[in-house]
Amino acid sequence: MSEFVRFGLIVTGKGESEFLDRLFRVLTTLAACHFEVIRRVGQLSPRTSTKKRNLRMPGRGGELIPKDISQIGFPARKWLRDHGEDAFVMLIDDLEWDRRGVREQIFTRYREAFNVLEDAEQQRVGVFFLVMMLEAYYFADPAAIEGVLSVTLRAPEGDDVEDKRHPKNELRDLYPGFSEIQHGREIVAKLDLERVLSDPKTCAALRTATAWCHRALRLELGEQFNLAEGALCPVTGAQIEALAQARAVPGLSGQPAGLDQ
Repeated sequence: MSEFVRFGLIVTGKGESEFLDRLFRVLTTLAACHFEVIRRVGQLSPRTSTKKRNLRMPGRGGELIPKDISQIGFPARKWLRDHGEDAFVMLIDDLEWDRRGVREQIFTRYREAFNVLEDAEQQRVGVFFLVMMLEAYYFADPAAIEGVLSVTLRAPEGDDVEDKRHPKNELRDLYPGFSEIQHGREIVAKLDLERVLSDPKTCAALRTATAWCHRALRLELGEQFNLAEGALCPVTGAQIEALAQARAVPGLSGQPAGLDQ
């Protein structure tokens, strides 16, 4: 049994800042933990130049603090130090279709924003993507959409919702009055994470974030959520094993099978 674990979520989306913590509520029934959105930040893009700039504070002689660190690294460090060794930070970016080809570079830039943390603290930070945006996962649990919008959807037939280009537009086509905040909050409250991750071949990005939470909670990666064999994100998946080693829990080492998919 794990200690009481706190997850602080740093998000980039408007809806995510309102209710993303509810997406992981089922995990609170598996171990003593709490999820809380602690900050919304602007999305980062890949760096267009590798040249290092020697910026300094005007009139003070000190180095100018990069925006990535001031908006992401410092708040994460404060959260971790305020809440102790069983606190974790998850930065979750709602990846859009036109950014999918550079997600590795985006991931690297987010990770670099945490370089201000001590090495041990960096192990308790994870960077993940919602692909393509949070709304895509609504379609993996049609009952949640139907229960809120009173529309009828066909059951998923093996399609990966993470391949949807414009899930928000699809929702508006189904229901012209769709509200990202009002209806999104109601749908996420009904969304069944087990149902969303029921197909081991789909939802690799979200499954990776869920598996990372399991490592933080010192839980096995088993059949629930298809964590043992299901597809994982090749960009963010290595963080799972890194956290398992940092937590040093017997029986929780070893790379998950789905990482190479």
